[in-house]
Amino acid sequence: MENSKLEKLLGMGEDSAVPVSLKKSVQHAGYLDIKKGDSSNPLNSFKRRYFVVKDGFLLQYNSEDNWGFDQPPLSVFPLNGAYSGFLNTGKKARPSATFEILHPDIFRAHFLLRAEDRVGAQDWLDCLDNAKKANWENAKLGVAVLDSMKAKGTKLEKEKTEAAELLKERANRLAKIQKDKINILERERKQKENFEENVDIVDHLLAEKEHEKEKIEQDIVDREIEFKKNQVKRVEIESKLGMATMALNRLEAALESEFKPAKKFADEVDVTANAEKRTKAVAKLRSFFEQTAEAHKKQQVRYNGGSN
Repeated sequence: MENSKLEKLLGMGEDSAVPVSLKKSVQHAGYLDIKKGDSSNPLNSFKRRYFVVKDGFLLQYNSEDNWGFDQPPLSVFPLNGAYSGFLNTGKKARPSATFEILHPDIFRAHFLLRAEDRVGAQDWLDCLDNAKKANWENAKLGVAVLDSMKAKGTKLEKEKTEAAELLKERANRLAKIQKDKINILERERKQKENFEENVDIVDHLLAEKEHEKEKIEQDIVDREIEFKKNQVKRVEIESKLGMATMALNRLEAALESEFKPAKKFADEVDVTANAEKRTKAVAKLRSFFEQTAEAHKKQQVRYNGGSN
């Protein structure tokens, strides 16, 4: 298939989508320093750029590494109808390596270019003069190329924007998922802390209850011991009371015939009363026995003395 005029102009190969013989169709290329020629801005200074003269156009790139028609240039300057030449520095001025280029039909298309030396600058000017022979058809094709490159750049920018939006959306989703995970972990941490706190409270209550249980069990043991002691005392007291009752009965029987007042006194005392009454009764009986025994002794003494 025969190449189109645009492909021939750009030096593109028949079976390739990129310029395979691009350097063959390039008329001149190299580094120049550039700045605006009609600017009074004090910040306007020379900047080093890579320039390519091709098919009636001066193309500007950042560097040699990123130039080519598959990459959009920084600027495109049409050479058809343009003026280029050394600056008028006077007869006594030192020959300069700076030259200017301007286009009367393009607004503010005035630039100063600086080569390494005077010879290099002259080579560039000769090349620019030769490139001005490009016809208007090439200029229109160049505009078409620029439009195509701009459209491609716009498409790439759109794709880049869409990709950035997609990445942003994914990042937001991931951030939300991460935030939800953090919230879940925080809730679980608080639940764990509450659970551990409740466990500590329960353990403390269990310890208190266990202490109370031990105290109650010890109290029960002490009460049982005390109860057994009291039971033994009660048995002893009951035994003594029984013995006292038996003694009182025998005493009552013994004194009934001999001492009538003792019988009368015994009738007045209730020996079957409770322990307190019995104790009082025993005390009264003891006093009575002592008095009776003393009286009996006196009678015995009188009896013995009378017989002598």
